[in-house]
Amino acid sequence: LYARSRRVARTALTLQRSLLSEPPDPDHLSFAVRYVPAAREAQVGGDWYDVFQQPDGATVLVIGDVVGHDTEAAACMGQLRGLLRGITYDSDDSPAGVLRRLDRAMAGLELKTMASVLVARLEQTDEEVERGVTRLRWANAGHLPPVVAGPDGEIEVYDGARADLLLGVEPTAQRQDHVRTIPRGSTVLLYTD
Repeated sequence: LYARSRRVARTALTLQRSLLSEPPDPDHLSFAVRYVPAAREAQVGGDWYDVFQQPDGATVLVIGDVVGHDTEAAACMGQLRGLLRGITYDSDDSPAGVLRRLDRAMAGLELKTMASVLVARLEQTDEEVERGVTRLRWANAGHLPPVVAGPDGEIEVYDGARADLLLGVEPTAQRQDHVRTIPRGSTVLLYTD
């Protein structure tokens, strides 16, 4: 029984890790990702990240955490990650609009789970490229705030705006975007608990 449960846990961990894909490698950005479970017995859970580019050239950053630390949370994470990726890629919505659509899809598809999710876009106009700045536009559904380390080493936690309601609680919940301009050479950190 112990050997069987270990095989199931290893299989779930393998499936979860397969969803946590490598980020893209655009010329103007560098990414690093790290997934470390909080405890040995909680190797599988609902935490996830994603990084991908949209057709308009913007880069999307996602960090999320489905409630729970088991294979059910990992399965829900896989569903939410896929839904969020598809909705985001195929829309011109802002991060807040994407979270609204994801919340409605969760209710309509009867995904009985809750999750904290932060969706961010790194956006630049030609003029911003020349000035060496990038806009960080994000919406936060109950997640931890982004942290930005400037090129001068100054660290700022973007916690001035209160996070919106978790996903899966109220599908008509209001979502809001936040925008900050960050200089070239900055590091954006998204993380889970």
